[in-house]
Amino acid sequence: MSPAVAWASAPSAPTLPPGEVHVWRVDLDVPAARLAALAATLSGDEHERARRFRLERLRDRWLTARGTLRAILAGYLGRAPEGLDLLAGVHGKPFLRDGEGPSPLRFNLAHADGVALLKQVMDIYKS
Repeated sequence: MSPAVAWASAPSAPTLPPGEVHVWRVDLDVPAARLAALAATLSGDEHERARRFRLERLRDRWLTARGTLRAILAGYLGRAPEGLDLLAGVHGKPFLRDGEGPSPLRFNLAHADGVALLKQVMDIYKS
């Protein structure tokens, strides 16, 4: 049996130097009040996408993952989560827009069952 992995507590204002990668573990089964707070930060398009889930549990987990993504990105940028401009690329992959183009703050979000992993990296080739 392998030892349990300990995850560090999340900083309130994380910083991400170029060349460093951060991985966040997110529990997707949250109390109703937390779910409501996270969902309140989402855009109209995100709410529309969430409405397409037939199972409430899956919809709630998607809302939690997306709201937490916004909260974490906002922490790095020092901005409000609801003010972030998340768009989908040609193949549906989400990205953060910064001005006229993609932000150098890149991310990947994967979730299964009740857990999500979020990877953050600063694109060193963007200014």
